[in-house]
Amino acid sequence: MRDRRRQMRHAQRGTSLIEVLIATAIMGPLTLAGITGLMTAINASDAAQTTQSLQVALSSATENVKALPYLECADAEKYQALYKEWTAARPLGIVKGVESSTPVVQQVTYWDPTTSDYVEKCAQDGGAQQFTLAVIADGRTAEGTIVKRDPAATPR
Repeated sequence: MRDRRRQMRHAQRGTSLIEVLIATAIMGPLTLAGITGLMTAINASDAAQTTQSLQVALSSATENVKALPYLECADAEKYQALYKEWTAARPLGIVKGVESSTPVVQQVTYWDPTTSDYVEKCAQDGGAQQFTLAVIADGRTAEGTIVKRDPAATPR
């Protein structure tokens, strides 16, 4: 009977302090590594989402600029003003992007048929203009370049 009581007391003993400390020493770094990995994945996903949103906004902006009327020898400021007017007048007819602000027309260069290249000064409009656009969202910028052709121009 005594042996049986002794076995029951031994079986009911809990974990020792050393076992708890060893388990904590093992699980602490593993938990920290898991949390660090999860935070890295969340940050990478957020960065990818921002990049994707910028690309959608840039694509929308370039399509909207292509739909603007062609202005001979117009500079970036004139196209920027026209863009704002045009998008305000046609809120249902434009491609909506996720940009937080109006895209910026940074530069317009003009096709020069004599040099077969785009130049910064418009001496004679050759029927094509090259635009550099920028879209800013969440402190990041996406830039793109498109070519807009004059539908009334005759090929040379």
